[in-house]
Order: sequence, then C-alpha cells, then structure tokens
Amino acid sequence: MNTISPAVKIGLRLLGIWPDVSYSTTYWLSFMSSILVIQYFQYLYIFEHLSMSELSNLVDGLPMTLDYSLTFFKLTSLWIQRR
Repeated sequence: MNTISPAVKIGLRLLGIWPDVSYSTTYWLSFMSSILVIQYFQYLYIFEHLSMSELSNLVDGLPMTLDYSLTFFKLTSLWIQRR
C-alpha cells in the first residue's frame, strides 16, 4: 500500500519536485516564472491602491497576494529540500 495518493504524485511530477523526473528543472522554472509574473502584477496593484481612500480594494487584493507569496516560498523550499 502506498502512502502517497496518485493525485499528489501527479502534481509533484508536474511541478518537477518528484525524484527522478526527466526535465524537472524545466518544469519547475516555467511554473515558478509564471508565479513570479503573477506576483509582480499583484504587488503593482497593491502598491497602487495603498491609500486609505481605496482601503476596500487593498483588503480585497492583499490576501491573494500574500497567498501566492507563501506558495512561492513553499515551492522554493520544496525544490531546495528535494531528494
């Protein structure tokens, strides 16, 4: 019996984190570069709406931006600690 579900295994292979996957660096770099592009535009939006008069726009966009930042750091940590 395998302790890792097939869905998690497929997701980790697509991200290039699963061991012994061919082209894992290419997969990981393409995924992480797309996250960085998304992050760039999200932070532009946050900094543009960083005023008290547009507080609702700031509160609306900030959780998703922080979530993507946390995801980026987690995936970077997984890539560094891969075996």
